[in-house]
Amino acid sequence: MKPPKPHRRQITASVRLPLASASAFDSVMDWQDQAAWILFTWVVAGQQSSNVGDVIVARSGFGRLGFTDTMQITEWLPGTRCVVRHTGKFVRGIGVFELFTTENGCVFVWSEIPEQQPSWYLMLWYVGYPINWLFLRISVWRLKRRLASVT
Repeated sequence: MKPPKPHRRQITASVRLPLASASAFDSVMDWQDQAAWILFTWVVAGQQSSNVGDVIVARSGFGRLGFTDTMQITEWLPGTRCVVRHTGKFVRGIGVFELFTTENGCVFVWSEIPEQQPSWYLMLWYVGYPINWLFLRISVWRLKRRLASVT
């Protein structure tokens, strides 16, 4: 499957999950457990955050090579949606986790929308788009496999 062309600088990946959206939301929003399905990322602070204004700090990378991703929750709708604003030095923009109820479970949609940045940043975004898209796709499939083994 080829990655779609960048649309307004947004990357989105989705997957069907074998759970009701409320149960899937609880699993997705278990910040500490996200390291089990989000590639190369682990939460280092804010593991119990679930309120608008709460801050989560994650580390992404390989060993010592990586970056800190600081996020603030800007929207929290239990069972359906969480929106964060990435406020770090390297990653800035909006991240959205949404769940939509279906007949046999739900669909999880993960979107990342970078902030307007200097031209060098946008150039890196477009060059890295296929890698970032693949990163999200692999991560949501890992989530599906993880949740299927638990149910």
